[in-house]
Amino acid sequence: ITIIKSANPADDTLFDFALIDQRPGGNPPVPFSLSDPGSKTQIFSNLPIGDYVVSELPLPTGWFVDDISCTTDDINDTSSVSLTNGEVVIDLDENENIICTFSNHKQAALTITKQAVGGAASVPGFDFSGSGPIGNFSLSLGDSQSFDLFPGNYTITETLPAGWLLD
Repeated sequence: ITIIKSANPADDTLFDFALIDQRPGGNPPVPFSLSDPGSKTQIFSNLPIGDYVVSELPLPTGWFVDDISCTTDDINDTSSVSLTNGEVVIDLDENENIICTFSNHKQAALTITKQAVGGAASVPGFDFSGSGPIGNFSLSLGDSQSFDLFPGNYTITETLPAGWLLD
């Protein structure tokens, strides 16, 4: 069993894993850590035939599992992936080689700052609406609002008070 870490961005964040032996009377879990671009590969050789789970949880703060993909030389392999649980259940057969890559993305940060030219600083607030987790919010002149978001496309719309123009 070979486990490979792929992180975006590759910033040396340490990701914790465990190899869990599911065989009756099997070995205790084997914890290990991987980072990208650092130590990004863990190889387990000469394992007995049986079922194993490789789990990557808990994730470091601000990271999520983007993909887990496995390749094997066993055409009858029944291994399965759970992105929700951050794990792969491996059905290891005799002489089988399986390589699983765990891919993670770091959440992005978006900051909206309200700036204006002219007008009075006493304007009560400028209303914004955003798609997804951004939702509705208001900002006064010079104020900011930050959001931690998963990579993707988002829309933010500003509703202008009477007498104001968007430049």
